[in-house]
Amino acid sequence: MASEKQVLQYLRQSYLENGARGGFWNLYGSAVSHRLLLEGPDPLAIDPEGEDEHYLRHAEAEKLASQASLHEKERDLVYASVFVLGWAERLDGKPEAVCAPLFYFPVTLSVAEMAHGGAMRFDPNRRQINFAVLDALGLGEVAEALEIWLGSGAVTESGALEARRRLLQALPEADTSAFDLYPELLGEGELRSRYDAVRKNHQAGIVLLPAAGLALIKKSPEMRGVLNELETMAQCAAALSPPVRALLGGSVPSVVSGLEGRVPAVLSKSQAALLDSAARHALTLMIGPPGTGKSFTIAALAIETLSRGGSVLIASKTDHAVDVVGDKIESAIGLRGVVTRGGRRQYLRDLRQFIEDLLNGVHTHEVPPAPALDRQRKALRRLDRETEVLREALGQRLDREIGWGSLLSDPAPSLFRRWRRKRLLKRLRKTPPAWELAERLEELTDEGIRLTVDFIAGARRLILAGELQKNRQRFLDLSRALRSRTGTAQAEFFRKAGLGRVLKALPVWLVNTSDVHRVLPMGECPFDLAIIDEATQCDMASALPILQRARRAVIAGDPKQLRHLSFLSHARQRAIAGQFELDELQRSLFNFRDLSLLDLASEQIQRQEQVAFLNEHFRSEPVIIDFSNRRFYSSQLTIMTGHRPHPPDSPPALSEVSVAGRREKRGHNPDEARAILAAIAELTGAESELPSGIAHSIGILSPFRDQVDHLIRQVSDSPHAARLIDRHQLLVGTAHTFQGEERDIVFLSLVLDDDSPASAFRFLERPDVFNVSITRARHRMVVYRSFDPARLPARSLVAEYLGHVAAATEAGTGSAPFRSPAGEPSLDEHDRFAREVAEFLKSRGFDVRLDYPVAGTSMDLVYRLGTETRGIDLVGYPGDFADAFPLDQLLVFRRAGVKVYPLPYSAWVERRAACEAFLAGATAEG
Repeated sequence: MASEKQVLQYLRQSYLENGARGGFWNLYGSAVSHRLLLEGPDPLAIDPEGEDEHYLRHAEAEKLASQASLHEKERDLVYASVFVLGWAERLDGKPEAVCAPLFYFPVTLSVAEMAHGGAMRFDPNRRQINFAVLDALGLGEVAEALEIWLGSGAVTESGALEARRRLLQALPEADTSAFDLYPELLGEGELRSRYDAVRKNHQAGIVLLPAAGLALIKKSPEMRGVLNELETMAQCAAALSPPVRALLGGSVPSVVSGLEGRVPAVLSKSQAALLDSAARHALTLMIGPPGTGKSFTIAALAIETLSRGGSVLIASKTDHAVDVVGDKIESAIGLRGVVTRGGRRQYLRDLRQFIEDLLNGVHTHEVPPAPALDRQRKALRRLDRETEVLREALGQRLDREIGWGSLLSDPAPSLFRRWRRKRLLKRLRKTPPAWELAERLEELTDEGIRLTVDFIAGARRLILAGELQKNRQRFLDLSRALRSRTGTAQAEFFRKAGLGRVLKALPVWLVNTSDVHRVLPMGECPFDLAIIDEATQCDMASALPILQRARRAVIAGDPKQLRHLSFLSHARQRAIAGQFELDELQRSLFNFRDLSLLDLASEQIQRQEQVAFLNEHFRSEPVIIDFSNRRFYSSQLTIMTGHRPHPPDSPPALSEVSVAGRREKRGHNPDEARAILAAIAELTGAESELPSGIAHSIGILSPFRDQVDHLIRQVSDSPHAARLIDRHQLLVGTAHTFQGEERDIVFLSLVLDDDSPASAFRFLERPDVFNVSITRARHRMVVYRSFDPARLPARSLVAEYLGHVAAATEAGTGSAPFRSPAGEPSLDEHDRFAREVAEFLKSRGFDVRLDYPVAGTSMDLVYRLGTETRGIDLVGYPGDFADAFPLDQLLVFRRAGVKVYPLPYSAWVERRAACEAFLAGATAEG
């Protein structure tokens, strides 16, 4: 069994080699600072085992050796062999010409004494196949086959020739004629000339050339920081943070905060449970299906920790994810000026400006005195008590209303019941109606949210002013650290600044996982809480330095959405595991290639209370999310969007368009593309007079990169491209592009036709990709297909979905202004109380529905005038509607955007005029 140190070393090495497999894209790209092409026989053919030094008689070799030594921390010197030329596209990037090696190795180059040149030695055991580039060129299967064929052996002359054979087998049209010279190598001039020809011709095919040389390539900033910090952690394994130790399988005690936190928001039960676990456990897991408010919940976690005087580090692999969380903290929750966005150059510039403004007093004007904050704290506690008393009073009142309704509706009461009824009616005349109690509860809730925001903002200004007063020099040191150009100087300034003290004034930090080492030294758990978002796409290793910076951690993601991509082969992973003595259980747990950080956290968490499943869906129309809810989440999502208004002439929320299209040899379907662009032109034309803030946002998604490329070219050639992007926030891409994104209207192009091979249809069936693809639309989703669904297997995921779409298209779901569920009972089938209330509202012009689904629950009565929606909880009259909703359920309706008021039968009997006035005025006054 491997020790914690060995597991960290294993993860570090796996990360290193996986990063190397991330791709060497272009010998002539900006990532290569120096290059030296060789001539003569390929050293791999002469010395495949790397036993000899190879002397390079070039003055450039001496210079390259010196540069490699000088930039050892920032660049890698590699030997690159067998070059492939063509056009490829990085993940979600633009097409680009590549001049990339099939194989590359780490190499050492030392200056030879008494001679001009250098001595080269390469390590064949660390050979890498350029998986990422080959995959982008459509040669992923070739790369995998070569990996298996070569095994753990070196790349011999026969290996290079095998690469040529495999490439021609996959792409018979590829140009490999120059490879007849191998093992003789082409020189610099010939390689450059062939590359320039490809670069100038976007239609150029794949070319394989017998070329090799040395290249000093830029290390990934992410890799450099992560690798250095993983090494530090491995060397100091005794000082690992509680979250890291928990992930590695160690025993970690619970950590209980003595302070109570506050959040200026109404939380669901699962959100409240999550916050409770995050305050008590070293590791908490948050599962957030599409549209369930994961970013909002992360923001609430941060604010709750901040309110207890704690500090928070929020990280993700994507800038977009952390930017969304920052926006939620400042906009949705309403707490501005508490977020520090650290990271890349533009973010560092903003942070430097913030520190400069802080030093100049910009953020510390109007500082509330400590006694005033203490009074606010006491006022919040009084408000909490008042709210709780009112909740209990309203709950008791509604419980009594059930008995009162039975008494008042009795058609033949006994003498005793007539006497009781007379007393009750007299009592009711002096009792405020139940809806007034509910309204007051709403007011107290809103007041609590407002006061909480004011209190936290004021407390932060006071802390900022106090820290500046006591430790201004520390902020000057931090300012210098952020202005520094070198990592060493930054580390020294951070040591002087004292990060723990700085976090008292700057408590919430948002970073990309690849940037954290530039901004925040690791130290000894300086943060109270670390939150890693989109953890399903995050590998195990790169997250550990984030977690090392905190005492507690929340890992957030969704195993049903896109997973992390790894280029590390199974064979190489097994070899690394053996090198660091991992046993079988550890190899399964720390399966770097196949498991994400989220998977590891799920395996290592010991108690179910440490897992929270966000179950309230706020994004999509019910018919859009319904399939995903049933297929991937066992119908456990509560859909909070069913009450949304629809204009009478609005198109269906979910529909399909059958196109007589063909998938071309290059992989795109121009007919589907034309149909989608025509629909977008019609939509944008209809909205041309609308203000930009009202116009619908638009997305075009396709599982196939070739279709995305074609659509992007078509949009780029349009004279309206800028308008589409700026006004309609047009986004075109694969599911990977759309992960974490959403649009009002999404067009999905499936591309394939009836002649497409079965393998292409299998590509559509990847559950994680498919789930992301069908859950990005808020209001409308249109699916374009060019094949007959009947050709799909009956249990096919795509076939099931298309059946769902076809049914929705036929039903026209979403087109009515206020749709009722299928088979809604008529008014005559409801009780007398419900009929009377509904008939009154209809007589006043309201659109009324009885027994209508809202937020996963049947609401007794829902009515709408204009865009305002109200729910009425009919209480007391014997029958299906007699019971009152639990008060917690009223908060669920509130989060769904529907105000719900109780209407007791007793009030309808005793003070009907007041009830009618309340009902008629609730919407207008709301």
